[in-house]
Amino acid sequence: MASRTAVRVGPKDIRTFTTPAEKPGAPPKPVDKILAAGIAPGGAVLVSDEEREAILRYDGKGEYQGTFPGGRDAARRKVTRILLDGEGGIVTLDRDEKTVRVWDDGGKLLRSVGPTGLKRPVDVAVDPFRNLYVADEEAGVLVFNPQGQLVTTIASPELRKARALTLDATGAVLVYDDRAERVLRYR
Repeated sequence: MASRTAVRVGPKDIRTFTTPAEKPGAPPKPVDKILAAGIAPGGAVLVSDEEREAILRYDGKGEYQGTFPGGRDAARRKVTRILLDGEGGIVTLDRDEKTVRVWDDGGKLLRSVGPTGLKRPVDVAVDPFRNLYVADEEAGVLVFNPQGQLVTTIASPELRKARALTLDATGAVLVYDDRAERVLRYR
């Protein structure tokens, strides 16, 4: 769970993060505008920092390792969700670019969805078959197969402004609707 200034890992482990000093002798710079966080398959903590517009990578002991992904893919991004799929892929949602990307632990891009078809994406979930469910404030819930093709759209008169979604143990899609102020369930 991520808050603005810290990440909670487990029931009692609350971690804060810093990046190295910009000038010799200066103190490390705190990461205090956290948008999202996740634990990578190898144990690294990935922290999306709004101020730096980057995903920062830390080892299990909290030592700064650089940005994720590195190299050519180290573009400035405003990632608002980070989660793992069932096969260890790291799923990121960039709301500004309107794109969902799936990376391996080393930062290699495996697949991406968007921006075509996504208007105002706000949340993402993945089922055991690696299908991506994207909650979009304007379009409802869009479901993409692992190849990135749109399979179906979940929309109904009562679903007016999707804000968050998850999949329950039975496979039902639970969507929080901001206007209705309630959770809607779709099978």
